[in-house]
Amino acid sequence: MSDNSRNKVGVVAATSYIVGTIIGSGIFVSPTAILTYAGSVGLSLIIWIVGGCIAMLTALVGFFHIRESGSEFAYISYVGWHPFAFAFLWSTTLITSSCSCAILVTTFGNYLIEALKAVYCFSESRKYYATKLSGFALLLLLSWTNFFSLRKYASKIQMIVASAKLLSFLPMTINLRNSRTENFTNGNLFSNSDYSATSIVLSVYGGVWAYSGYDVLNYGSEDIKNFKRISCLKRVSSKYLSISRTLPIAVVGGLLISTVIYLLTNIAYFVILTPKQMLESAAVATTFSKETLGNFYYAMPAIVAILMMGSINSDVFMFSRYMFAGARRRKMPTFLALINEEHESPRVAVVFHITVTKSINAIFAISFSFLGSTGDLINYMIVCGMLQQMFAVSALLWIKIRKIPVHPNAIKLPIILPILLLIVSASLVVIPIWRDWRAAAVGGGVVLLWLGIYFCFQWLYPIRILCWLNGILLIQSITFLINKPLTRFLLLYPLFQK
Repeated sequence: MSDNSRNKVGVVAATSYIVGTIIGSGIFVSPTAILTYAGSVGLSLIIWIVGGCIAMLTALVGFFHIRESGSEFAYISYVGWHPFAFAFLWSTTLITSSCSCAILVTTFGNYLIEALKAVYCFSESRKYYATKLSGFALLLLLSWTNFFSLRKYASKIQMIVASAKLLSFLPMTINLRNSRTENFTNGNLFSNSDYSATSIVLSVYGGVWAYSGYDVLNYGSEDIKNFKRISCLKRVSSKYLSISRTLPIAVVGGLLISTVIYLLTNIAYFVILTPKQMLESAAVATTFSKETLGNFYYAMPAIVAILMMGSINSDVFMFSRYMFAGARRRKMPTFLALINEEHESPRVAVVFHITVTKSINAIFAISFSFLGSTGDLINYMIVCGMLQQMFAVSALLWIKIRKIPVHPNAIKLPIILPILLLIVSASLVVIPIWRDWRAAAVGGGVVLLWLGIYFCFQWLYPIRILCWLNGILLIQSITFLINKPLTRFLLLYPLFQK
């Protein structure tokens, strides 16, 4: 993409992407998942802090060295580990994207239908289809906004939704008239805690997933413009000037805001609800609002559904840029790397993400539904993500050891930090295998499958199927229509007839 800042977003919009992505379905799904494995109120709160620390460590260590879209894929490709880059690109596009989209769209649909119960009674069959169709309709709308410059529609929606999210949590943390403190007494705070290694790791899975989205800007880092130094920063030593950039400020600021909101919200949950009520509740926010907001609790599902817009908007932004980065490095069909010149939007990748990929995602989502619950889907995603993170951190260590040139404003950190992150990532994959082997089998199996496909098409079989796809006339015509304004095509249409 060009260096023109007209279509790029600044520090406020970038921070809103972090906050709007992190604070989403995680605060409604993860509390139950974490409490299930942790067993106690105190250990659950510690796990929430640990999840935030892991996200912060990952962000500081791994994502400020090169300024190229693609997140972990960019790092693995940067050091030339192309087989693993290819495998993680396709497994992330098909597995992580499918699980994430299934969870986000389902959560949005469930809360929307819950809100409409006050005016309409859905039968079970209609409820199922209404849930799916409402989520898909929202996905289409937000995808259309990503057709244009981020500064025109998508970032404004994200800032509005992020602000609404922060405001919506105020009543949850302030209105505690019927509060109870027995869950925080010495006898109950850590009662029933499960300190086994596998239980702690599986509870950390829920925490890590709740903070997923801290790397949303790294998927499209080329859409972020540099942060303008304020006057007080001009006197800072040049050694630390790299901190005064949009990406680090947005990531660190967004993570701090999200961690504080998560802790306050969970404390509010435990002040009002007992651990048993939380474990038995399918929608913690609805149960909580019944206890605190009185008759206003009927509006809570609608508020949650509106807030899910930010997470789905980020999903479109992330995975369209991810495929754009993969196509640019010829690991996907290169027509996905086309961008609209006026708005600098990868429109073809956006359309591909919501059509072909979502069709495949539907198949994967159906197959995953037979493999377990939402908690199992989270575990599959975390395993794939941690495997990719292991290789990305290994690539960073390789960059440091071989002294490969990186971005001049990269934050310099001790080498012990990426080593520590690598150990944490490996532990989160290896430790729970004997208790939840299915998650490791699904996540690792998909990566091995795509490694095999890479070697078949790149080494053993001479035909480059990805390049062959670019030559299909129908695909060329479709990508032309998507990438160019419709009015311009209509003006040129008579020329084609001649």
